[in-house]
Amino acid sequence: MLQAFRMRLYRGLFLLASTIFLGLFMLLMCIAISTKWLLPSVQIPLVDSWRFYKFAMHRSMEQSHIFIPASHPHIRFIGRWTSTANQLRRDAAFPGQFFDFVLVMKLTPNLGSYLELTVTGTTSMLFSLNNVKPVPKTAADSAENQETGHSNLRPVGSQAKPSDQVSLMFELNGEKIMTVVSARGIGSVADHLDPKKKYKLRVTHMGGPNSTEGVLEFDGIWVDKPIVEDGESSEQEESSSLTYNTTGGVMLDPALVDEDDKPQSRRDKTGAAEKKRTIEILTSETPICPISRDETGATIEARAGVWYNQLRASHALDIVTIPTMDLSMLPSNEPAITIPDLFFKSGPPGTDHFLRPWSFKSYSPSVLVLQLGLTDFMTFFSEKKNRNDHAREQFINDFVTAYVKFIRTIRRTAYPFDSTALTSNARIDFNHDDTYNHNSAPSTLPIFLISPFSASRRFITKKTRMDRIINDALQRVVDVLQADGDKSTFWIDTTGWLNHKDDFDVHGGDCPLNQGNRPHRLLKRSSGRKVASLLWDHICPYIQRNKRDDGSKAKECPFERYDNYLGNVYLPQDVEVDRAVLERKIATIKERFKIEGPGLDFQSAEAA
Repeated sequence: MLQAFRMRLYRGLFLLASTIFLGLFMLLMCIAISTKWLLPSVQIPLVDSWRFYKFAMHRSMEQSHIFIPASHPHIRFIGRWTSTANQLRRDAAFPGQFFDFVLVMKLTPNLGSYLELTVTGTTSMLFSLNNVKPVPKTAADSAENQETGHSNLRPVGSQAKPSDQVSLMFELNGEKIMTVVSARGIGSVADHLDPKKKYKLRVTHMGGPNSTEGVLEFDGIWVDKPIVEDGESSEQEESSSLTYNTTGGVMLDPALVDEDDKPQSRRDKTGAAEKKRTIEILTSETPICPISRDETGATIEARAGVWYNQLRASHALDIVTIPTMDLSMLPSNEPAITIPDLFFKSGPPGTDHFLRPWSFKSYSPSVLVLQLGLTDFMTFFSEKKNRNDHAREQFINDFVTAYVKFIRTIRRTAYPFDSTALTSNARIDFNHDDTYNHNSAPSTLPIFLISPFSASRRFITKKTRMDRIINDALQRVVDVLQADGDKSTFWIDTTGWLNHKDDFDVHGGDCPLNQGNRPHRLLKRSSGRKVASLLWDHICPYIQRNKRDDGSKAKECPFERYDNYLGNVYLPQDVEVDRAVLERKIATIKERFKIEGPGLDFQSAEAA
């Protein structure tokens, strides 16, 4: 009790000192502003004042809280996150990117667990961002942006200007969902947490307020220091060998798999770090709607329950979504940026990260899903003169050509052949084999093409739906690639998956996005669950392991790999070699069984 009283006394004194310190800080800021008004030639950069404010707040917070920086290796970042030059901050420009970690609260310090992140005795969490309230841009800022309008290969430095405030969505244990419209600086995530309960936090970047482009600049997470009453002891006396003790009694664990995702037999065992399978989805149908302060629970639930989130939750996957917004596959006058341009960037147009190429080294997806074409076909069929057969056929040919070129570029540049993906029996020591050229091997990343789901509710004529035309174009794309030797690109026919009258939320489900005059309606939660289930049947054999980590056999997939029907991947230069080997085998059989003629005569073979 005495120790607890001392801790409360120290906190009271700390709050008093913090109030005095912040008062002095505001006084200094007023003096600085007055100096700038009296002496216009004196320039006070926004970056310097913001850095001083962050430093002051950090020194103030660390007296009663523990800071978990973004650079900590056990915080899982899913999506296209970039690091600053000093590796102390993570930035996300694409909406839909998220990170998560698990907090296990216990009352005794210096005792850890074997989850991603284990914190002892904390009751609250706060986020720390480098985002600030937007300020009017000056002419100097516009000139600076024009000068840097080219590809930037350098990482973001700590001296760069902070980004404007962003919208965030927090999920606590998958149940308590809350949104922050304009997140900046330090803000509260959760209070009055149960010290004995495990909490899993997921933070999702939702873009800027009011459908604007925003960059999330994540510094870290604050948790309050544990308060240990006298006489309290731990329920577990031994600590895991894989946990790491930090200051303040915080225990961090390197495990990367959620406890609920592990088999029952392994939930009480400490194992090596494991990695989830990743599915990357490039789509124009992400519900990136502006978050409102007066959103209802049903709206927030629908926002978090989209089909790819249900796919992630149902099968313990990491889903990376890259929204294409209003961009198209074919180049046009407005905008001049296309989907292939976006795919190889670190952020969407309108952000500084769009000038930074994406390295494709942070993660390698197990499956790539491309759900494209809606903007192209809607723009084309918006003019009645393009609805004749000749114009439509010419447009589809151009679309197929651009799509084929895009996939070939992905395989050549983004995700080339990876020898480490082969099994141990099939892997070759390429480093010591001079006869093997690794650049000649084709990429084996499974790529699935599907039609946008909302195309099923759009009609070109009274009897022709847009999804049928898009599916026909996607089938042509795959036929061209398959004929050229690409045996890892597939088309999934989604015709009949959805009903345009029953599966879409048309009653108040419009999303006021900046998409011209086109309304954006979301799938119902039940429809998203159906779509996720049907899509999983196709990609399951490329994700599901043959055996589970505990030795038991994995659940069989409804379908087998497409390779069993279409043939295996082969090197183009080995076609003649395979043919010569086959002819040699036939000649050997003929010679051994004394068979004459161009083919194998089974009657002659039996007589011999």
